[in-house]
Amino acid sequence: MGFGYLYSCSKCRKRYSVHAGIGMMFPDVYKELIQEFKDGKHGEEARGLLRDIKYAAVDAEEVVYVCKACGYWEMGHDDSIYAPNDPNAIARKRYGIKTVKEWGYVPYVMKMDLVDDYHILKRYFHKCCKCGKRMHKASDKEMQHLPCPKCGAQNDFKDAMLWD
Repeated sequence: MGFGYLYSCSKCRKRYSVHAGIGMMFPDVYKELIQEFKDGKHGEEARGLLRDIKYAAVDAEEVVYVCKACGYWEMGHDDSIYAPNDPNAIARKRYGIKTVKEWGYVPYVMKMDLVDDYHILKRYFHKCCKCGKRMHKASDKEMQHLPCPKCGAQNDFKDAMLWD
């Protein structure tokens, strides 16, 4: 389930929305992200971890990153890499008609799975494309006051929603 905020800029009147979390297409999103890692698009270290750690997983949930230095915000995946606490238990986990062992890989891993069954291997740190500083995940309070992406005016959210 994802959540979203709808905004309307009081200065320039731009309407914008932010959708975070996961939706019904999450298994496909996860599969595409894992392929990016395997192709080396997230660096050689990350590529090696996913290749060498049996049933390694990535946090593919969509989050909002905020830069404290310049105020810029953007959407992105967490991209932190996790290792299973018990690879044998993961191998027995069922996804649809097959187990992970039968699939030969973990089809997707949600946040609750990461919390319950995995531990962190490599934490991801998102960098701001505007100033190059490290960004952080937006808090609930920050989500309610994301500035307008067009003019930068500070706004309060108008409505919240759940999607998928």
